[in-house]
Amino acid sequence: MSENPGERRNEGGCLCGAVRFSCAATPDSVSYCHCRMCQKASGGPFSVMANVPRAALIWRGAPLRRRSSPLAVRGFCGECGTPLCFEYDDSEHVSLSVGAFDHPESLRPTEHGGVEGMLPWVHAEPGLPRERTDEDADYRRLCAQSGWKPPFEG
Repeated sequence: MSENPGERRNEGGCLCGAVRFSCAATPDSVSYCHCRMCQKASGGPFSVMANVPRAALIWRGAPLRRRSSPLAVRGFCGECGTPLCFEYDDSEHVSLSVGAFDHPESLRPTEHGGVEGMLPWVHAEPGLPRERTDEDADYRRLCAQSGWKPPFEG
């Protein structure tokens, strides 16, 4: 895809290789997300996502997308099931699964999100800033517009 080794750091794909992505921009942020929706979608105690501009992202082999709420879709490989992305409907950004990058070691998280769902035995980088899902401005705005409440709250 890319001849510049630095640019290859922003490439990745699924386990079987059917879906690949390349991003011409460096991620805006990298976050742990501990919310119950990400736990359920990833099958793990948290997800780690890199936020990139939608306009800078190129897919080779399109991920399948499933609406996970009235606010967003999640993308995954239809062949092997690898979780690949999370996208709010009206956002200019896409959150890519850090584990899907070819060089995930170059993407270090700088914050924790969805901390209301953080499991008590998770002690990943405790000094990072923390935010509850309901403190995220975009999330609050979209919930207010749609009247939606997450099924796993409370």
